Amino acid sequence: MARRAGGSAAQGGRRRGESSRRRRDPLHLGAVNKPQVNHPLSAILPPIGWLTDPKPVAVPGSGGTPRVDSPQHGASERFSVSPGHEADGLFQMPGGQSGYPWSPYYLAGHKDWLMGNPRPFLPGTPKWQLEFRPRVRTH
Repeated sequence: MARRAGGSAAQGGRRRGESSRRRRDPLHLGAVNKPQVNHPLSAILPPIGWLTDPKPVAVPGSGGTPRVDSPQHGASERFSVSPGHEADGLFQMPGGQSGYPWSPYYLAGHKDWLMGNPRPFLPGTPKWQLEFRPRVRTH
């Protein structure tokens, strides 16, 4: 279908021969549509934002599209799943699941969210297990 339309998915729907000038145009949506994803701590302590907040990146989408994005508003998660077919579901989350900025997994998955790359909906096999054990008091 993309070939019939005169382009390919990799070209982002551009027609053959069309210059890439449109992507550099300052009025192009991607040039102004840079969602700002902020860690809650940077709202309280703005000087640490350079440590906790990912840099804004131009993304496609607007208020009326499935990839709803704007500088101040966007989808906190995107997922598509059909009951009974959860293994085929897709999921995206900005920033990733770790909210701890010094974790090696902080911002894991953020690039996929920006680029619209789907990730599995189901969690997969666990690698670690956290157990809480009550402290035994001795008198």
